[in-house]
Amino acid sequence: MDNSQLSPWDFWTIFFAVFAYLVVIHGILFKNKTNSFATWFLWFLIDSVAYYAAHRSHESKVLVTIFVLGTISVSVALLVKKKFSWGKTEWFTSVVFAACLAFSFLSRNTDQIVWVSSIAIFVAGIPFFKLLWDKERIDLYTKIYSQLFFASIICTTVSAWFAHQSLVLPVWCLAYWAIAYVIIFFIKESDGLEIPSY
Repeated sequence: MDNSQLSPWDFWTIFFAVFAYLVVIHGILFKNKTNSFATWFLWFLIDSVAYYAAHRSHESKVLVTIFVLGTISVSVALLVKKKFSWGKTEWFTSVVFAACLAFSFLSRNTDQIVWVSSIAIFVAGIPFFKLLWDKERIDLYTKIYSQLFFASIICTTVSAWFAHQSLVLPVWCLAYWAIAYVIIFFIKESDGLEIPSY
């Protein structure tokens, strides 16, 4: 598929994803919001691998380019604001992530690679889950970008379904953001007093 064959759902994916990344970055740089460096950096690594795979197979790189630029931008923003932390959870996550990535490189079975890569993306998000769980209250920024990412992944899943593509990766991502959504909106208390100013 070339770049001209993006479906309307793909464009909605890009719109929601870009908006979400901007909200995350704005919160980090201007509102001193915390986030998980490990999660975003590991997502950047696996998105970079996906970009390389798309390049080698001559597939559209538009969507994956958005994700690569978004994840590295968030990672850099966290470094600039010196919000880098690396504890036991991050080390455990990194080891499991590295094992999944190594298996993906060594395996010749395409289905296995897709499944393991999907698991790696989910595992990489564990530090972010921990961050959410440790928060006493969920701020408005987190509520906004979580809904935007959830919407983006829904659009990606629908696009893959209509295009008769594998749903394994989109469904895993959808499950991840669905769990984050439940934690943010139904388990943790929300801080509804904070209104983002631009």
